[in-house]
Amino acid sequence: MCAPPTRSSMPSPAPSTFPPRSPGTCTASPPPRTPARPARRYPPEQVPETTLRLLRTMTSPALVVGRFLDVLAWNQLAGALLGEFTQSPQAER
Repeated sequence: MCAPPTRSSMPSPAPSTFPPRSPGTCTASPPPRTPARPARRYPPEQVPETTLRLLRTMTSPALVVGRFLDVLAWNQLAGALLGEFTQSPQAER
């Protein structure tokens, strides 16, 4: 590990520039990267029957979205306002 240069050994830089590296300055390599985590497998999300019943009784457009913001359920008003989601593939919802 290299010690940082002291203020007395550094030339005074301009306000928006970095001081130039002098010969013999230590250039330590960055620490090695940690390996990426394996992708998690999530089970498919399901909308509870009570939530579906609530959607049917609502008088305003409503959607139920999953943890990745995919549309899981909607009521008739949301379908009329935003277009029928059943017409698009599930991966695009």
